[in-house]
Amino acid sequence: MYTIRRYQLITARTDHDFLITTTMGAKIPGKKLSHILAALNEFKHYECSEAQLNHLAEQHEVELLALKTVLIEKLQ
Repeated sequence: MYTIRRYQLITARTDHDFLITTTMGAKIPGKKLSHILAALNEFKHYECSEAQLNHLAEQHEVELLALKTVLIEKLQ
């Protein structure tokens, strides 16, 4: 089970979306990641199981390991 930090996904008038937390802000470079982050933000109790994460990766046609790397190491 993974705990999801609360964040806000902001769509700007540019080609990029932005992720904002209480401690950081990040420019989201692609729509695919933006869609995944929007889906994660809808999970109840801000928790995500391995199966749910795998399902998201399959839905958005990304490798699970690559998705985990971005979510855990880059956006931590």
